[in-house]
Amino acid sequence: MRVLKPGGRICLLEITRPEALVPRAVLKAYMRGVVPFLAGILGENSDSPRLMRYYWDTIDACVAPGEILEAIRDAGFVDDYRYVEMGIFSEYCARKPL
Repeated sequence: MRVLKPGGRICLLEITRPEALVPRAVLKAYMRGVVPFLAGILGENSDSPRLMRYYWDTIDACVAPGEILEAIRDAGFVDDYRYVEMGIFSEYCARKPL
């Protein structure tokens, strides 16, 4: 918190695993199947499909949104919130107290 002026805002952006089972399964199939397949066809690096499958694994292993908001609060930030777009893109924002 020392590098942010009082009243300053933080914004964290991440791709979040959907909470609902069906959207999660669809995204997983897309990220572990379709994306690696296309990366194999279009990518110039032979490791591209493996890297794209790993991308889903990192999304799947991410900390839950509630824990992120809790960590933001524990760090002393206020007015924290999470905005979700398309069910997977999370924006976490908060303000450093005055």
